[in-house]
Amino acid sequence: PAVQGLIVTAAPVGSMAGTLSASRLADSIGRRATMLVASALFVGASLTLGWAPTVGALVAGRFVMGLAIGNSGTVAPVYIAECADPASRGALATIPQLFVSSGILTSCVFVARPERARDPNILYILFPQVVISLLAVVFAGGSWRLMMGASALPAVAHAVYVSALPESPRWLLRRG
Repeated sequence: PAVQGLIVTAAPVGSMAGTLSASRLADSIGRRATMLVASALFVGASLTLGWAPTVGALVAGRFVMGLAIGNSGTVAPVYIAECADPASRGALATIPQLFVSSGILTSCVFVARPERARDPNILYILFPQVVISLLAVVFAGGSWRLMMGASALPAVAHAVYVSALPESPRWLLRRG
C-alpha cells in the first residue's frame, strides 16, 4: 500500500509544485514559452512512464507529469484571457476547465465500467485517452506502458500548435 500510495500521490504533489511555480515562470519567460515548457515536461514524463523499469522511475515520471499538469492548467487560461477579445474572454477562459472536468468525468465512467471498454457503441470513445486505452486493451493485451507512452503524442501536437501562437500581448507590454 505504501508504494501504491507513493505512485498515486506523485502526480498531485507535482501538480501543486507546477501550479505554484507557473506564474513566476510565465512572468519571466512568457506565457507561450511556459506552455512549451509544459509540453516538453508532458513528453518527457510520458516517455518515462512508458519506459519505467523501476518504481522510482514511475514515481519520477508521475511527478514530472504533475508538474506539467499544474503548469499548463495555470498558464493556459491566463494566456487565453490575455489574448481573447473582451466580449468572448470569459467564455474562452472557461474552456480549459470544461475539458479538464470532462476528462475527469470520462475517466470515472471508464473506470466504473471497464467491461464496457470494448463496446463500440459507447459515446465516450471520442475522447483520445479512452481511445488509446482501448487500443492498448485490444492490441497490447492491456499494457499500461502503451497508454502512458502514447500520451506523448498529444503533447507533441500541443507543442507544435503552441509554437505557432504569438506571445501574450499583456506579457509583451510588461516587457516593454
